[in-house]
Amino acid sequence: MADKAVEALNRDLLAAVNASSRAFMTHFVVDDKFVIRLAVGGSMTEMRHVRAAWELLKEKANDLIATGC
Repeated sequence: MADKAVEALNRDLLAAVNASSRAFMTHFVVDDKFVIRLAVGGSMTEMRHVRAAWELLKEKANDLIATGC
């Protein structure tokens, strides 16, 4: 997959996760690469939160792939 296609997919994934209101992700750009970030270091974060976020990421990524985005 070309870099621009990966960037577009990552942008769409970020938007889908954030639109769900079940988790919030941020992004940054390093060496002209768009990178998505999920911070899980909060003092109240438990493993169940991390697992739920991972399941959400997989769900939204699979949705994007299924729709050809």
